[in-house]
Amino acid sequence: MSEIIGIDGSSDDYQTGLLNSTSEKHNGNIVQLKKEDLSPVDYETQAFLTIFFGNLGLHYFNAGHSLKGAATLITTLGLGCLSINLLPITFLPQLIHAWHLNQGSCQDSDGKLIRQVIQLKKEEISCADQGVALILNMVLGYAGGHQFYSGKTLKGVLMCITGGFCGLWTVINTYQLITCGFRDSYGKIVYPSYLKEDEHNSWKNR
Repeated sequence: MSEIIGIDGSSDDYQTGLLNSTSEKHNGNIVQLKKEDLSPVDYETQAFLTIFFGNLGLHYFNAGHSLKGAATLITTLGLGCLSINLLPITFLPQLIHAWHLNQGSCQDSDGKLIRQVIQLKKEEISCADQGVALILNMVLGYAGGHQFYSGKTLKGVLMCITGGFCGLWTVINTYQLITCGFRDSYGKIVYPSYLKEDEHNSWKNR
């Protein structure tokens, strides 16, 4: 995939548009991420493993964190053996990891950031905040909270009636949200909240 919204005047030592979410607002400056700081781990694969197999630790194995992966797998199997009712507990760390992945703060075993790289036109970006949509999806996804927030009332009602198709629709929407595959009622992409046009403008106007 290509780059996130090109920024004029970037140095050749930087991957255009990849911003370090932990320091982008430090002292009011936008700080770009050097190419060598970007993990070779495929973002979409990592997102898929996190959302669908996170409670088995497969996302940790994929990122090279074998010990964390083994610990997660053993914990899930152990809780499952104790009681099937304890298994939902294992999904909480999974959701937390999905949130960090969405915010661009997940690292591989070498300490490199696992980031999504995608090119979008300004007119393709929704004004809806991706972070808000993701939280609504995680908390009220079964009731279509994120669908109502993004202006898709009919889908929100359908999710509310069906309980998010017993949770399946909610899981799919989570994956879509963190991989820029979720759109608002105008067909615009709900974009990562740490990359917004006003921040790009503030960078270029310095």
